[in-house]
Amino acid sequence: MKVKDVMVKSVITVGPGETVLAAATKMAQNGIGALVITEKSSPLGIITERDLVRKVIAAKKTRTRQ
Repeated sequence: MKVKDVMVKSVITVGPGETVLAAATKMAQNGIGALVITEKSSPLGIITERDLVRKVIAAKKTRTRQ
């Protein structure tokens, strides 16, 4: 099996200026676990559910305990 056999061709994107909440909402609405970040149709990066958990939710919880 090759990557092309399991890849998705219709990629859902988000702009770099969008909020984390907007990105999470878009993931939930589309039943996906990652978004490609684009600017002027060029890919800049990717944000995943794991990024949200580790870099936003867990980091926020740690900060509020201190």
